Amino acid sequence: MIQRVQTIYLFLTALLTGLSAILTLAYYKSGTIDVFEFKVYQITDIDSGQITIPGNVYLQLGLIAISLLLALFAISRYKNRKLQLKLGQFNFLLLIALVLSTYFGVKNLLNLSPLNDFENLQPVYWFGFYSPVAALAFQFLANRGIKKDEKLVRSVERLRG
Repeated sequence: MIQRVQTIYLFLTALLTGLSAILTLAYYKSGTIDVFEFKVYQITDIDSGQITIPGNVYLQLGLIAISLLLALFAISRYKNRKLQLKLGQFNFLLLIALVLSTYFGVKNLLNLSPLNDFENLQPVYWFGFYSPVAALAFQFLANRGIKKDEKLVRSVERLRG
């Protein structure tokens, strides 16, 4: 049923997960100067325009793709609430892995050798970094809504029988 609130939560989970693949995760600043732009699939040196591919790009893109497809698939499984809940719980774990992978990817960039020339290089987290965290919250809300629906259906069946 499209009118269920958890369907909206699952759609927002898929949308925010997809946005994390294309939006900037962090900018690296040295003082007040932007030095690098970090996205899931590339690291761009702002001065020279040189592009570097991060080491965990396949892991993050894989987690994003699986999580996005799983959220969309769970929307279509509205008649089977138990399966939908299991898919939601698995997607919750995938989103946690994505958040941790993103966090450590941003932190580990500071250890790369080309960046050691800059002192006081600090990451400034951007919307792409926080979108998987928001997707995690929406997935939690969707799971909670699915559990409420299942509890309601069980109580109605108990009254009938």
